[in-house]
Amino acid sequence: MDIGPVGGYRSPSYPTQGILAEHPELLRLVPERWRRNRLVVAGFGLACSLLLAGCPPPRERQAEGKEAHALVAPVLIHGEGFGAVGGTGALLGDFRTEEEARSLIIAEARAAGVELGPDTGPPVHITVAAKPPYEEMGHGPDATTAASVRADIAFAPDLATSDGRVRVEFISTPDTEAWPRSDSVIGTVTFYPYRLVAESASQGLRSANVEGVYGVFYDPCTTMAKAVQHSHGMDEERADEVDWAHVVGSISQTQMDRLRAWAEYGRSHADTAYHLTEPRVLSFVEAVKAGEAGGPLYRGLSDRERSELIRCIDGHWTDYDAAAVQDTAKYLLREQVKDFIQWLKAEGVI
Repeated sequence: MDIGPVGGYRSPSYPTQGILAEHPELLRLVPERWRRNRLVVAGFGLACSLLLAGCPPPRERQAEGKEAHALVAPVLIHGEGFGAVGGTGALLGDFRTEEEARSLIIAEARAAGVELGPDTGPPVHITVAAKPPYEEMGHGPDATTAASVRADIAFAPDLATSDGRVRVEFISTPDTEAWPRSDSVIGTVTFYPYRLVAESASQGLRSANVEGVYGVFYDPCTTMAKAVQHSHGMDEERADEVDWAHVVGSISQTQMDRLRAWAEYGRSHADTAYHLTEPRVLSFVEAVKAGEAGGPLYRGLSDRERSELIRCIDGHWTDYDAAAVQDTAKYLLREQVKDFIQWLKAEGVI
């Protein structure tokens, strides 16, 4: 016969020392003549101790032999994370190189006391959802991942702590281009669903038989609308401080007529991307003009609806400002890192 460690055992049916300490009344079950004899009581306790000494707690023993599961942070949403090239324009990621994004991540983590460097650990093999079909990606970050189409990949994170316990990945333009896709359709527009790829990677790590702590960041892919929101305080935290009456008052009659026309079209064409966006933006504008507080209403708008609101605003706010876009992109990526640090603390990792 082969001798090996015990693979598992059932919890003891007799009371352990811990149970006896918490429930001394159980000793009443010991015969009276045993309790009066100190040698018997001592021997009884010693025997129980020897029996339990070589056995780890049942919970620890049950954990052995099971599949490992990584501790994976949720994708922390700051920025739409969706770009496209072709058609009438181009909107690629804000970080042209991964080195730029990595430097920002390292600096932000270091400011919180977490040291990150290049990840030299082995890749982890995970199964991920492919990019959505071509026609779905046209719906931007609201597209659904093609969960029915799966692919096995070797996932190599960008950065890690010195002990390799915490590993993080930044989803860049090259990562998005190389990600498995669910169809072979080729069009005049190339989509870059940074956030969807990050969510796919995160889910793949969560389901894999791997160990460690993981975080997945993504390129915010900032629009001018998002830069305007940031520079003028139109974000979640400062929404109540914005003079919304002034904001909606700056919308020209031409833009209001356009918004009403698209809202009417959206209400009558529920199968289009306009069936919710423009009607909700119009409702927001009309409610603020009627005297309602804009802050709570604005927080109820989606990213798409907020971007449409910015499009309605005339003046210099809609002029493209590359510096403002870059500043906003860096701000949004820093927010992802800050949230990740807070998650690490909440999980007791740091």
